Amino acid sequence: NKTVTATFTINTYTLITAVVGSGTVGRVPGQATYDHGASVDVTATPDAGWSFTGWSGDTVGAENPITIVMVGDRNITATFTLDAPSALTFLSIHDGPVQSDNPNTTYGPTGSGAQLRVRSLNPTVHSYLKFEVAGLTHSVQSAMLRLFCADSSVDGGAVYRVSNHYSDADSAWREDSLTWNNAPAIHGPPLDQVAAVHAGNWVEFDVTAAITGNGIHSFALTSA
Repeated sequence: NKTVTATFTINTYTLITAVVGSGTVGRVPGQATYDHGASVDVTATPDAGWSFTGWSGDTVGAENPITIVMVGDRNITATFTLDAPSALTFLSIHDGPVQSDNPNTTYGPTGSGAQLRVRSLNPTVHSYLKFEVAGLTHSVQSAMLRLFCADSSVDGGAVYRVSNHYSDADSAWREDSLTWNNAPAIHGPPLDQVAAVHAGNWVEFDVTAAITGNGIHSFALTSA
């Protein structure tokens, strides 16, 4: 007599996931291999500022999450797309002019009647603005400083990125105590400059290079 034994083992398969764009793919259970017939719950999670748009590969569609029944090796890709840019507007939290012939005088915020002005000589006048940028979820595509022109001029001025602190102290500068003597130093090439400006029109300066993310950002305006 002879006895013959047949041995069978269950097939196991791999599930490979990939990502296009910015996001993650999670699965439960999280294993290296799965038995034939096992169910795997797969979820695509976009990063901030991105949206999930669909699956490709061995599974197609936009349902999320999905359940995959393993009957063979599977390879799927989750695609995420960047959300359409949204425009955010920020008003200055501090602003005001300083003047060389009155180096210790504070002219106060524009809301108190002072105007942002620039002048090259007799006296030299600079203006400062500070903004608090919040709510950014991805990289800045464009940032413009918009000012309303009250007086026409052949010189619209230049804008510089400056420190958030007084030149003679570590404290943050404020519009109610800013003077020529303690205003942040202005140096380096300007972020942008404009030529002739006309009263009654908006003037835009490109400050994209200075806005790298959320936070406090200060600028100085001078005669170009």
